[in-house]
Amino acid sequence: MSEHASRAGDAALGPDAAQDAEARDAASRGAGADADGAGGGRGGVRVRFVTGAGGAGRTTVAAALARAGGVRTALITTEPAVLSASAGHSVPAGQPPVEVIAVDVVADFRDRVADLQRGGGELLDQFGAQPLESDEVTELPGATALAVLRALREAVAAGHRRIVVDLPPAAEAVRLLLLPAQLDRYLGRLMPAERQAARALRPMLAQLAGVPMPARQLYEVGERMRAECTALAELVESVGSTAVLVVEPGGSTERTVAETRAGMALAGVPVTALIANRMVPDGGDAWQTGWAAEQRAVCEELAEAAGPVPVVELPHLGGRSDPTEQLAAVLAAADLDAADDDAADAGTANPGASGTEEGAGAAGVAAGPSEAGGAADPGAADAGRPRDASSGVRRRVEDRLSEEGELVWWLPLPGAQKERLAVVRRGDEAIVTVGPYRRALPLPPALRRCTVAGARLTEGELAVRFRPDPALWPRSR
Repeated sequence: MSEHASRAGDAALGPDAAQDAEARDAASRGAGADADGAGGGRGGVRVRFVTGAGGAGRTTVAAALARAGGVRTALITTEPAVLSASAGHSVPAGQPPVEVIAVDVVADFRDRVADLQRGGGELLDQFGAQPLESDEVTELPGATALAVLRALREAVAAGHRRIVVDLPPAAEAVRLLLLPAQLDRYLGRLMPAERQAARALRPMLAQLAGVPMPARQLYEVGERMRAECTALAELVESVGSTAVLVVEPGGSTERTVAETRAGMALAGVPVTALIANRMVPDGGDAWQTGWAAEQRAVCEELAEAAGPVPVVELPHLGGRSDPTEQLAAVLAAADLDAADDDAADAGTANPGASGTEEGAGAAGVAAGPSEAGGAADPGAADAGRPRDASSGVRRRVEDRLSEEGELVWWLPLPGAQKERLAVVRRGDEAIVTVGPYRRALPLPPALRRCTVAGARLTEGELAVRFRPDPALWPRSR
């Protein structure tokens, strides 16, 4: 199976390289509706992921953000220090409490291994496998990501409507948010739904062959794992999920912010605020004055590059043991929840490009007689499916068929650099690489019947051009 790569500089991507791609249509994932009018996504849930540069004070800012909302909030963290950082211990009178949910990664991983062994017990017995005892299980890479997201899912199920999630440093955080969709895709390829119908025949085949066959539990365990991955991926990309980046302004800040914004957009989570932490006040000696001036210059550059994304400056509080209350007051004044609502309304759509949002209408782009010679689009039945994007990261298809004979797929990737961006068409998927991050995105149904004409990165969006394939495109009668 070959790959045809394109650098986003108007270079053409290659045609379909896979005849039997089994990618599921992720547009069937629902983002959920705002049921109670409280802002945010599914059922009015507002989830704010907090990440940023290592050592920039992410956990402290997360605790302050949790307190700044003015409503009851859950704070999810893997950092035990948060428990003693006053987030839920010294809330001023009149303010709603913050419930700190400490994630025990080791305990969570042990529980999952135990569940897996119980579910596949018969299969393990067939192969003579010796189960692992709880005290000999140590967590594997990726365990932190799944434990944090499970804690988030449980918090939503428990009725929390405002949740702040303290994530690891930026690079790890982006991979954490990409993981559920990646695992969902892998399980879908290994256990596609159309093949699972054969499992009912396996007991009969085992009797005929006289040899043991893989137990039904194997499929059931796989189905449970995939269902969980699907649910976690939906939660990450739900309409109420946004991200805040925390940085301490310095020499490498701009690159960190740009790369993280692009990676977060690839994961389907819009960055709606930048927090410039530990800003040094003017005055003092020449060294402090120079440091303050350097930080201000970096913040100005960040504000110019970030466009509508606000840059909120937090003061340097020296060696204060618990700065949470003072930082919360500054963040409350900034009213980032309102900024999130504005971003959700405006989205990150290119104002100069019109089109349908992915999933919600992309399949119907080719359905009209003027566009397809009067033939019905075989994918039009998909037109009612909800889109596979958060309200702030709107992947959409622009119809240029009548003018240019093309459809354009717009992928918001703010901060992406052309020289570090690549796209690969593989079957019904586009594999997008942005710096160190990669994700396989399912093509909207209409685009699956097209060939790729080229790609260009413009104003923070990747525009991939498609032309109808005469062999697959609906024809006039």
